[in-house]
Parts: sequence; structure tokens; C-alpha cells
Amino acid sequence: MASLNFTQYKDTDKNQITKHYFEDLHLDIKDMVIVRADGTKGRDILVDYDDQAISNSLANIMLTQPGERFLIPNFGCNLSKYLFEQVSEAFAQQIGLAVQKAINDFEPRVTVTNVIVYAVTDAQEYIIDMNLSIPLLSKNFNLIKKLKALDSQNL
Repeated sequence: MASLNFTQYKDTDKNQITKHYFEDLHLDIKDMVIVRADGTKGRDILVDYDDQAISNSLANIMLTQPGERFLIPNFGCNLSKYLFEQVSEAFAQQIGLAVQKAINDFEPRVTVTNVIVYAVTDAQEYIIDMNLSIPLLSKNFNLIKKLKALDSQNL
């Protein structure tokens, strides 16, 4: 039976070339022109580093429905179930709990300080305000996302 060795990927030390701990593809998959060491130009995909890479991961967690990700069926945060409901403080609380649980379950690089969800009934949206810390980077940050509810008047 064949075996795979991924020990080279286990190292969480800072990459000595780029001086970053974390990296991820930019969410809108933009390409960019790069200049190689020999002066020639090429193309590559834009990459985000450290806290921006983690922000990408958090967006993916919140936008992914459980069952969508192959081999990780419980990955994601089921926020779409609130899209056709009347915006309310009760649902805002449920959304906050779901977001906090999903981050705790699927993003080990982050510690959640708190998640506050505001129900903006006039605009039929929720504002998700997350206070987070990245212990490895000794950094705290605030991330705000909007969840727009849909109803028959908005269609």
C-alpha cells in the first residue's frame, strides 16, 4: 500500500522567503503580473497573507453551506436559512451563535472575543460585527460583514 508524507507541510513557522505565517488565494482570483529574479515578467494568481488570508477563510466559512464541501460535510455556517425570514433580534442572536460556533469549529488560527449581530429591520439586513484575535500574529482585529435578508418585496 502506498503512503503519502506531508511532514513538510506541518511546520507552522514563518515562511523564510515571504516572511508570512499564513497565505491564501485572493477571493476574487485576480491574476497579476510578476517580475522574476532574472527580470522576466510572468503571470500569477494574487495571494493574500496573514490576517487577510484569515479574513478570506472566515468569509468562506460564512458563505459555505454545510454539505457543500466535499469530504467535510459539516463545514460552513448555515446563514442562508435566515435569508427569507423576517429580520428580528431573535434571529440576530441565532446568527451570532452560529457564526461564533462555525469560527470556533473551523478556524483554529483565530480566537473569537465576541460576535455581535445587529438586526437592521428598515434595511432588511443583519450586520455581523466580529472581534477576533490571531494569537500567532499577536494581533486583534474587527471584521464586519452584512447579511441581506430577502423577502417577497425585495424580489
